Amino acid sequence: MDLHGPSFSVATTCASSLTSVHIARKAILGGECDMALAGGINLSLHPSKYMLLQDMKVLSSDGKEHTFDERASGLIPSEGSGIVVLKRLSAALADGDTVYGVLRGSSIGHAGTGAGQYLPNLAVMEETAARALKESRIDVNELTYIESHGAATELGDPIELKALSNALRRQTEAQQFCALGTKANLGHMEAASGICSLIKVLLSMQHGRLSPCVNLKNVNASFEHQTSPFLFPHEARAWDTNGRGTRIAGINSYGMGGSTAFVVVESAEQVLMQSPRPTPAENAPQIVVLSAQRAERLLAYAAEMHDFVERQGSTLRLADLAYTSQVGRIMLENRLAIVAVDAADLLAKLERFIAHPEATHGDADIHSGNVHDAKEVSQLVAGEAGKHFITALLQSQQLGRVATLWCRGCEVDWSLLHLNASRRRVAFPGYPFANQPCDLNAALALDISRRKARNSELEAMKRAAENVLPAVPQAWFASTIAECQASALDDEALHAFWAEQLHAEDDVGSLIAPALLGGAEALDAEDAEQPLINVERQISQDTVDALQICTQRLQVTLETLVVAGWALLANRHVRVKLSQFGVIRGFNNEALRVIPARVQVVGRHKVGPWLGSVEQQLEKYLEHAAATLGQIEHWVDDAPLFDSAVAILDDSATVNVNDAVAVLFAVQPDLHLALLVSVEAHSLSLRIDCRGLDTTEDNLNQLLEQWVTLLEGLATHLDKNPAALPMRSKGEGRKAFWKTLEQLNQQEQLS
Repeated sequence: MDLHGPSFSVATTCASSLTSVHIARKAILGGECDMALAGGINLSLHPSKYMLLQDMKVLSSDGKEHTFDERASGLIPSEGSGIVVLKRLSAALADGDTVYGVLRGSSIGHAGTGAGQYLPNLAVMEETAARALKESRIDVNELTYIESHGAATELGDPIELKALSNALRRQTEAQQFCALGTKANLGHMEAASGICSLIKVLLSMQHGRLSPCVNLKNVNASFEHQTSPFLFPHEARAWDTNGRGTRIAGINSYGMGGSTAFVVVESAEQVLMQSPRPTPAENAPQIVVLSAQRAERLLAYAAEMHDFVERQGSTLRLADLAYTSQVGRIMLENRLAIVAVDAADLLAKLERFIAHPEATHGDADIHSGNVHDAKEVSQLVAGEAGKHFITALLQSQQLGRVATLWCRGCEVDWSLLHLNASRRRVAFPGYPFANQPCDLNAALALDISRRKARNSELEAMKRAAENVLPAVPQAWFASTIAECQASALDDEALHAFWAEQLHAEDDVGSLIAPALLGGAEALDAEDAEQPLINVERQISQDTVDALQICTQRLQVTLETLVVAGWALLANRHVRVKLSQFGVIRGFNNEALRVIPARVQVVGRHKVGPWLGSVEQQLEKYLEHAAATLGQIEHWVDDAPLFDSAVAILDDSATVNVNDAVAVLFAVQPDLHLALLVSVEAHSLSLRIDCRGLDTTEDNLNQLLEQWVTLLEGLATHLDKNPAALPMRSKGEGRKAFWKTLEQLNQQEQLS
């Protein structure tokens, strides 16, 4: 809307939206803006909100709000939203706006120190209401209704009643002249409470009816209502006008924390009577226009317009209705324009269009179409010459031709039709949005159907791959990246390579073991008896099949997948662009050594191309594997190289794994975690060893579960970005669910 001026959110809990009305009113009166939008919205999106309110002891015990009643025990939260447009009265009348009410006065305040954050301050609420009433310059005896905040609490209700009564008693001793309304009609809308109360009052003014105080049988005995200014309607009743010929109401709102707001509003009958308007010529033809996104919505819009015109009857001013339709709505692609001389004529033509939309195309007074179906027409009438042509049609009152051109996408300056007439915007049917469920259940249902379709597609792809791909040789599946002969590389070449690859300026996670285990603390490095713990598990056959198909399709080794999965796991826990760790070689014989590897995880590549780049990088590291770790540490300024490492083991091991692990940790004192992947005949088993960290087998099992989940994601989602793959397994999700449920049950038992 390209609006300018003050713009901010108000956070005074349940007084927020009415406070925003007060601030917007003051901004207009102070010259900061000419128009303001003020309102509030309240949605209840999570059960934790109700748990919080229950802990605060403010929820009704029986599921009903008994505002001002002896049975009042708490409120009922509800959802709602509302917004009002505020302008100076003189500007609204000059612009021909629909005026629903006039804000006569408003005031806000805060309780300061008091009995507590949940209770309103009687003196401050009284003073706030009294200031607003004084500013409104009305006779309090003409105030015939107050929409209360009505928190429906045992202590809050009598405080509000007494404060409002005291404010009125400053000017009058009259009894039972002012009706009270409560939130029990709407529920407690929290941040939207005040604005929805204001809208409720404006609707009551429009219909001249007051709603009853529902669920009210016996007024709270702490308040002497018999001699008070208030009466409590027990059923819907007429709202009579006062001596001024209007209806005046007050609206009260307060919030937890001490904020309070009060607004005085008057119906618009008096100001509208003081703004006479000339009567337009009888039977002057007018163009009523409608537009919609889709053709079926345009038909629905025409039906709503028909019902609206029929309800208005003789009170309808066709010229104002046509003017509002022309300037009060944005123009969408499917359009309808009807030339009519009065309400009866408009009704008849709407009925013809609704009954037979296509049959009206030749009608001289009913025009419809889609702007995209006749682009050549709008192009022919574009530019200054086109504007002059349409202006001439408007001035000569050739309304049928103007309507035809507008339905074909031509721009029309509608103000030229109303130059010598006084027009104002009137109530007009809103857009008939399609009935499409947008709640969470609908979204989940749509997501489930998409997931089922995707899973079916994946199953079909898997079956096709199994039928097309030959059996994967076990030896090839277990292969690692071949090492090149690097004897030709001297120390200078090795130095240049490793210094460039492992420079310290990058955002790198090399010491990641504690983070992988949930922040496990390091044990005393001088303790020679540091415990060595390990866990083992078997990978499911489905996952093994997926890994075999992936390695064959992409022509990458299993070692590449293992390295990529570990890098991705490290990135999830440490949140760095590059993951650095060791790749163990020669584990199956006595030539044990470890090569540092640095893998970039954060990027725009999909899984397939990314795995290819990981393999290329590993090949480069292996080409320069002649350098020792001591040399590499020196070349990169003694920066820490890694505290975790991974290895692929085949069934040709010539040494005992436990002995090899002990040797590995002995020769690598900074190493804390080692992941070993053993390849057997078309099966994989995992083992993870940890030394020097204060952790448990449960933590190691969880880490393996996360890594396997990521590994499976890499193998089965080649078209995804690696950063989008899930790390939490289904088992972890179930555990979290039951853990939360147990906590809720414990809280319920304690309460």
